[in-house]
Amino acid sequence: MFIGALFAGVTTKYFGERLDRDEPQKFVSGTMHDFRTANPPLKALSVEGLVRGAYGEDRFFDEIPAKEQMITMCAVTRKIVDQTPEIRDSLDGFLADAETLGRSWMDS
Repeated sequence: MFIGALFAGVTTKYFGERLDRDEPQKFVSGTMHDFRTANPPLKALSVEGLVRGAYGEDRFFDEIPAKEQMITMCAVTRKIVDQTPEIRDSLDGFLADAETLGRSWMDS
């Protein structure tokens, strides 16, 4: 729950209030390049699906195996935190928010 909540927080901060139609594709290209030597390799459709899922297009979650979701969420979160000074500098707040959100998901 915590990883999913942290992923949702940093992803929506990175992309903003609304997700532009073309933004995920650009982000996926950069992510695939950044993690080109990852083992297991990331899947472009999983990266895009999880980013879109953070914006309510949750049908993608059913199509991505849980283990792949976790690997992809960790990679995307790492990329965003590493490459976005505003988010990196506020990481403690994102971690606290993720804990709160994760707990609320567990309680519902």
